[in-house]
Amino acid sequence: FDVEPDRMGKGPKAVNLRAA
Repeated sequence: FDVEPDRMGKGPKAVNLRAA
């Protein structure tokens, strides 16, 4: 998973990948 988008918090998909 990509942590970059999660850090920016501008991509809701990042949260989905984090849960996966």
